[in-house]
Amino acid sequence: MKPLAITWVLLVGVVSAALSFLGFFAHMRTGGTPMIVTPGPGVVFAVATAILIWSGMAVRRLRAGKDTWIDAIGAMRVAVFARASAIVGSALAGVLIGVMIVSLTQLEASAMVANAIASGISGLVGLVWTIVALAVER
Repeated sequence: MKPLAITWVLLVGVVSAALSFLGFFAHMRTGGTPMIVTPGPGVVFAVATAILIWSGMAVRRLRAGKDTWIDAIGAMRVAVFARASAIVGSALAGVLIGVMIVSLTQLEASAMVANAIASGISGLVGLVWTIVALAVER
């Protein structure tokens, strides 16, 4: 399987961030209710990252010929999971970063400060998930 192009993953993330920013900024300017982000997505992204690291280490042991719990079909599943995680993580991190930027424009409200922090942390964990997914896929 040909490795996922890093430029494609970057493009997905940047376009997601730009569209998220433009959409939520326009929504806020027309008097809409802001999208409140909790740290929950960051926890889900961290769990997915841990699963990727754990299964990636098993694939690495398989490739080295050492005893492991994974077989060739399982290694293929890990590669597909890593590939999907790279794209989904990039898109979700972009959306959360776009929400964070919109929240940073409304710092006079304390709820928006908390929203900016939560979406920023979740976006950062999403970026880590994407980087780990790209490393495991390769």
